[in-house]
Amino acid sequence: MDKINTTGVINQTIYSDTGNVMYIVNVELNGNIVKAQSINYSSKTKSLPDGKKVSVNYWETPKGNRLVEILDENIVSCKSDLSGELRILALFGIIVIIIICVFIIKRLI
Repeated sequence: MDKINTTGVINQTIYSDTGNVMYIVNVELNGNIVKAQSINYSSKTKSLPDGKKVSVNYWETPKGNRLVEILDENIVSCKSDLSGELRILALFGIIVIIIICVFIIKRLI
């Protein structure tokens, strides 16, 4: 299903053990109010208060799950938040490989 740009009101905020934030949003759709779950957002950024009206992209999955992506609120989705941590992890991995190679070369010499 295509994403529909509409408005909604934050109904509930759910904090997970992993540090992510998810919102339950009442979405206005063709004059009706439907409840939808947001994608996961990083808790490192600001959280939105219950009752706040927000712009959203609404869609339904093939299994019928109702999802929203909150727009224009300066919050970072988890998929966008990982890039910095992944770079650090990759850099650490490269450094470890270089150190191992140096020790192997020293043993051979």
